[in-house]
Amino acid sequence: MPYKDKETAKKKNKEYRERNKEQIRANQRNWYLRNKEKIKDYFQKWSADHKEQQREYERKYEEKLKIVVLGHYGFGEPKCVICKEARLPCLSIDHINGCGRKHREQLHNAGGKAFYRWLKQNSFPAGYQTLCMNCQFVKKFNSKKEAGCSTQSK
Repeated sequence: MPYKDKETAKKKNKEYRERNKEQIRANQRNWYLRNKEKIKDYFQKWSADHKEQQREYERKYEEKLKIVVLGHYGFGEPKCVICKEARLPCLSIDHINGCGRKHREQLHNAGGKAFYRWLKQNSFPAGYQTLCMNCQFVKKFNSKKEAGCSTQSK
């Protein structure tokens, strides 16, 4: 029975969803499994027809992700923790105790955006900081070997 009052209808609909949460999820999962190929075909066609739109979305997402990660490790703002450089293209993540190369190898050479995703998915683990490229170079130059690592920097 349709409700004349939209607020009552919203409330009843929400109550129904709460009571039948598991059944609704099961129905959605079954629908997905029955229509998996149609969904795949649709998104492949959409991607082919909207390449520029998709690239723009990915670029914006990656920039936002970089700002979030650099901001987290820059103590709230995306800027170098040493010299306070704030230009985004100049900033990157630094392993505080060195071993960046070793860590990237463990992550199968995940650098750049893949590394930013890894940091976010792992709840921003400790041991990293935001540095500009100049400060990273000076840090590496001043330390003749990476702290705690068996490999020496060249």
